[in-house]
Amino acid sequence: MPSWSTGELLTGFEAGLEATKLVQPVLLGYLLRYLETYETNDYHGLELAYYYALGMSLCSLLLAVIHNSYFHYQMIGMKIRVALCHMIYKKALCLSNSATGKTTSGQIVNLLSNDVGKFDEVCEISTDQAG
Repeated sequence: MPSWSTGELLTGFEAGLEATKLVQPVLLGYLLRYLETYETNDYHGLELAYYYALGMSLCSLLLAVIHNSYFHYQMIGMKIRVALCHMIYKKALCLSNSATGKTTSGQIVNLLSNDVGKFDEVCEISTDQAG
């Protein structure tokens, strides 16, 4: 049994995700073409339309399953963000009076809102770069 590295596995997921994103609009185009040229006695065309609809449904299901793995990385980013906010908050509470005079509340809010939020983006981008 072959052993898959994380990079190979992520590449496979990404390839499946992109292939599914490409196939779904094509199937929708075929289904719309059938509906534009609908004839009541065309049972072969109706059968193909059912297959197109089934293919679109399977693509949606596959997208949901594959895209679910990316939520794990978003959760890691959120945990890092929460840990950093906790550290900044504890440090802000321990600041001396002289240090508090040099640091404005806007700087602390900027650290908590903008700068720490970049870790969410890093975790999301790293999944794209790993593949």
